[in-house]
Amino acid sequence: MTVLVQYEAEKIAWSPWNPEFGFYFDFESIGPVAFEIWLETETATPGVFDRELLSPQYYQVVFGDTGPIYSGGAAIIAPNTVPDTVTQLSIERNTPITQLCDFTNFSSFMMDMIEYTFDKQTMIIQELAYKKCNAGISDITQELTFDPQDVLYESMIDYANNRLINYMAQMVANGIDCTDNPGGT
Repeated sequence: MTVLVQYEAEKIAWSPWNPEFGFYFDFESIGPVAFEIWLETETATPGVFDRELLSPQYYQVVFGDTGPIYSGGAAIIAPNTVPDTVTQLSIERNTPITQLCDFTNFSSFMMDMIEYTFDKQTMIIQELAYKKCNAGISDITQELTFDPQDVLYESMIDYANNRLINYMAQMVANGIDCTDNPGGT
């Protein structure tokens, strides 16, 4: 898999008089563990929202394809779970910042595991950039595919790793914190 879609939360206007219960999203994800729906109520300051996390027991996520990296899908919200005061929903990805792949010395090298770790790191960096008002970074992707039949060259890993390091450096240099209003919207 590769991570080709630039991450941005799906913001959906909500009206208690015309509720829809199925909402599509197109960003890649590692599955339900990285998925959140936020209920947002606009404050007295236009464009600024109070946010409350919707409990996963009140929604179901259907992903568009098979994992470990899923590309898009739909969130289905249970009826009568969103308060009337909510003005919009925010469907977001929040990938756990964990490293679960264990590379053992002198064992076989799993190309799909290497690719997964780069894909996951790319998604985490996309999310951090989004929370830093995109930090002046326009294109955070991971286009490399590691084929088990190919020889893995150190330069490929260095290239992928250096891209991620450069994204992080740009974020630190240019980012402003906008966690109360992710994406700067």
